[in-house]
Amino acid sequence: ADLGIQTREAESKAETDFVPTLDSMVQAGCNLTLTIGFLLGDATKAAAKENPDSHFAIVDYSDPEFTDNVKPIVYDTAQAAFLAGYVAAGTSKTGKVATYGGAQ
Repeated sequence: ADLGIQTREAESKAETDFVPTLDSMVQAGCNLTLTIGFLLGDATKAAAKENPDSHFAIVDYSDPEFTDNVKPIVYDTAQAAFLAGYVAAGTSKTGKVATYGGAQ
């Protein structure tokens, strides 16, 4: 609010909602639409191609076919996971550690 930034949020309930949801953000005049997760990769790529004057960013997905109006944000999660595993192994009282991830 201090910077005068206005936000909108939308959540897709199914993959069939991805394109209409992205279209609604563009139609609402959003300057930047941020999508989260690799499942939104194709829909983000299509929306960016169809709307070259709009800006997009996507977390956890990169594609060499992205147009210039898409910024992929990809983290090297293996580095953080390694450190977390190292700490977990060093502090485990049972000698057992596990990991939990997102989509299969």
